[in-house]
Order: sequence, then C-alpha cells, then structure tokens
Amino acid sequence: MTTKIAEWIAVDWGTSNFRAWVFDADGGLIDLVTSDRGMGSLAPEEFEPALIEAIGHFLGKEKTPVICCGMVGAKQGWQEAPYASVPCEPAQSDTALRVTPKDARLLPYILPGLKQDSPADVMRGEETQTAGVIHENPQFDGILCLPGTHTKWIHISAEEIVVVRPDPFFQDFFGRFVQPRRREYTRTSLGSGVIVRPDGFVVTNAHVVARGDRITVTLADEREFEATLVGTDEHADLAVLQIDGKDLPHAEFGPSHDLMIGESVIAIGNPFGFSHTVT
Repeated sequence: MTTKIAEWIAVDWGTSNFRAWVFDADGGLIDLVTSDRGMGSLAPEEFEPALIEAIGHFLGKEKTPVICCGMVGAKQGWQEAPYASVPCEPAQSDTALRVTPKDARLLPYILPGLKQDSPADVMRGEETQTAGVIHENPQFDGILCLPGTHTKWIHISAEEIVVVRPDPFFQDFFGRFVQPRRREYTRTSLGSGVIVRPDGFVVTNAHVVARGDRITVTLADEREFEATLVGTDEHADLAVLQIDGKDLPHAEFGPSHDLMIGESVIAIGNPFGFSHTVT
C-alpha cells in the first residue's frame, strides 16, 4: 500500500491531545491523525520528534508546510507565539511564527493565540476554529460557543473577534454556591436608559437595576414613573423596564450589520447624577 504525499498539514496541538489533518494538492483530506501526546506531556525539544512520529510517513522530499495552532505556541510549548489582541481577525497567516526545524522536510508555522485585557481571557486553538466559522459564514454577526474544558463564548462582528465572554456556567456556579457573607445595607443606584417603544419600554444596564427593590424612571421633562423590571441579561449587561406611559418619545433600533468597527459613537448618559452628558 502506497502512502500519499501531503501537500500541507494542519495541526491542532492542545494540552492533552494532538490532531493532524493531512491534505493533498487538490485540498482533499488524506488522513486524520490523532494521539494523546499533547503539550502537557512534552518538553520543548520533544515536539519535533513527536510530530515526525505522527505524520512523517506523509512527508515527501520537498518541504511540507505544517500549520499549527493551540498550546504548541504557549511558553511551555514547542516555541512561544505571542498573543494578538482582540478585536482582530482570527488566525492571520501573516502573523504566524516560523519555526526552524531540524528535519529539512518540515516547514512549520505556529499561529498566534488571542488575548483580551478586560475581562482578562486568552485562547489558543479556538481562534483558528473561529476563523473556519467566519470563512464559511462571512456575514455572521453574533455569539459563537466553543465547548470544551474551558468553554469560550466569542462575539463575532464584521469578520473579526470582537470580545471573548466568560463561561456562563462558572459565573452561575460561583454566583449560586460560593457566596460571600451577606450584610444588610441600603444602596441607591443611578444610571441612564433609552425609551425604545412609545408604550413605555425602556432599555438600560443590568447593573443599574440589579437587586433593586424600587425602580424610578425620570424623563428629560422631569416627569417620574415607577418602573417594572421586565427582564435582564447579566452577561450583556442589559435590562428592560416598562413604565406606564403612552405616545412617549422613543428611539428606534437600527440594523447592527450596517455598523463598522472604528466608527465614532456618542454616549448620552447620567453618570453620578449629571444628566444629559455626552461622551
């Protein structure tokens, strides 16, 4: 039996497992090679021998590109590939780290992971999976869930990763079962909102109304209304209120797909009680 020679090889090298997709010149999949020789079981000098052991029989005499993602690019991996910062396009080939191998048949590259400063988060490997989703669905604008040991919730817009959200399970777990000691106190919270329907529906921030016993909405003409909390989304920090009004001035929602990253934004709010401020 003759083994076909690879045109190029894609590798997802995680902490616990190794997976390699071997492609021919027509883009067809020759084989999927898997093993349990993940980053966690290898020293830096052992990565190349482990790679040769897994895919060496698919290599020809010419250099074969091997595109790697995942923990292979971590500090304790084969060679560290620095993180790129979001928002950015995922898995950019022009930022891939070129590795100099001992085996002349290899032409290995390591794609950089992505990092986010606030809230702090990193990913290695998931950004390449996200690049595949964007390639197949270039108009996608929304949240992508990538389940795993460390599940990632990724906001995609305009073919870029905009933000990485924390895992809702762990937020819910610690919120429900790891509670600090409670103290009795009274708190007044101020914030701003927007009337989005003439019959009194108001959109505001979830943190503004969180744990509130009484919610009062004051309009620009100083009319006050008692508000009812309709619902909240703590992960998006959004809340919907309803006040008893008719034919109220309101703002209509526009299409998000018309927005572009980098456009100017004006925020009108009520920080610390200073109403009608503009940022």
